Amino acid sequence: MIRLEININDEAAAVLTAHAKRHNLTITETVRQAIGTWNFIKGELAAGNTIRVMNHTSGHEHELALPHT
Repeated sequence: MIRLEININDEAAAVLTAHAKRHNLTITETVRQAIGTWNFIKGELAAGNTIRVMNHTSGHEHELALPHT
């Protein structure tokens, strides 16, 4: 296990804290899940796949677009 110290802005800290509280998670677990999600998304995009978000009520879809890094 590696211990990290990070600096984030107030807005990012508020989002992180709110998500953790809403889902009854620790900040550490919330960061782990965010990293796992980011890794999955970037891997799929790198493989040439498309990620779409669909509103199940309206049926409206849009594609997730991220900057290439």
